[in-house]
This record gives sequence, structure tokens and C-alpha cells, in this order.
Amino acid sequence: MTNEKKPKQHKSTQAKKGYTPPKGKATPTRNAQHAVAGRRSLSPAAMIGGGVVLLVGLVLILTSVLGSNDDGVVDTAAWDLPVMEGDDPDGDGRATLAEFAGKPLVVNFFASWCTNCETEMPRFVRAAEQYGEDVNIIYVNSSETGNWKRMAERTGVRGSSLIVKDVKRRGSGFARELGGTGAMPLTAYYDANSNLVDVDFGEVSTGQLDQRLAQLGVALG
Repeated sequence: MTNEKKPKQHKSTQAKKGYTPPKGKATPTRNAQHAVAGRRSLSPAAMIGGGVVLLVGLVLILTSVLGSNDDGVVDTAAWDLPVMEGDDPDGDGRATLAEFAGKPLVVNFFASWCTNCETEMPRFVRAAEQYGEDVNIIYVNSSETGNWKRMAERTGVRGSSLIVKDVKRRGSGFARELGGTGAMPLTAYYDANSNLVDVDFGEVSTGQLDQRLAQLGVALG
């Protein structure tokens, strides 16, 4: 009987057929294996140093894009907030309570996730168009988690009104100083001497808004 040697089988360096890589990862190839081997040759100190550089870079990018979450004052009697869009009172990128003295002031808070905000905001826009000579109406983007610009455009706020940014306490510091709990909407009313008169929690109807304006001394036509 002839003893025939079977050809020696070589183990494939390619991934097995039918192999499914973990989610978000490609099937490994020979080149990828060599790349991994190369990375493993890095010293722990080099890897830590590289990680620190990446982390610092990420923080700088986020800070430049999102801005500081604490850059402002949320004192209800002397607030100072960054302007996001609209007619900046004195062009310095800030809006303060003192800059609106001389007229009653309505401060309406909104966030992109708040459906009641979207319902009521056009009412404030119409009030500004009707009574803008006698009252200031501005908007504060607070507790924001999404894209506020789309809502501001849909409601007519963007391009026609001053929009400022809430700060501190994850972007809700001013609203919470006024007694808010994180829920929206919220509207604060100041008289012509910059004194806080009242705060509405929840959606404001057209009738309620007219009543508030009358209480502030606005002559309704």
C-alpha cells in the first residue's frame, strides 16, 4: 500500500467566510492585521500622550462651537446674557435687563423640544408687531437640546426679534432663577422700571397675553 502524503494545509490569514464583524467595525484583512500589530508596538507613554492631545483638541473645538455654558448673569433683577441673533441693544454681543429700561419688557423662554412654545410664540410675534412702540418682547433659548433655529423660523421669531441664550445649570439658569423647574414654556414680565412683575408657567393664550400687556400699562388698540 502506497503511503501518500497529504498536501500541507496553510492557515488562511483572511477572515473566514460568513464572519460578521462587530457593529461599526470592518472585516479584518491582512493589511489591517499588520496595522494593528504596528499600533501595539507603541509605548504606553506615547498612547497616553496622544490621548491627552486628542482630548484637549476636542474640548477646544466644542468650546468654540458651543460657547461657555456659564458665560452670563442670571440674577432676575440684573441679568446679563449672550445675544444669539437679532437687534443687539448696544452691539457688544450681550443683552442686559438695564438696556430695556423705559418700556415694559416681556421675556419669553423657548426650546426646540417644547411643542407648547411653538404654539404660543406666534402670539408674541403678533403682539410685538402691534404694540412694539410701547413694549419690548424678547426671547430666551433655554434648556436647549436640539436645533432652535428651525422653530424660531417656523414661528416668525427669527429675523424679527432679539434672541438670547440662557446660561448656567445646563443652559437653564435664568429660567430656574425665575422659579422654573425645567419645563417649558415660561414667560417673565418686567415693568418700565425693570422690576419683575409676574411670571407665567406654561402656554400663554392670546387673551392672557393681552391681559398681561394691559397690566404693564400697554394701551391695547
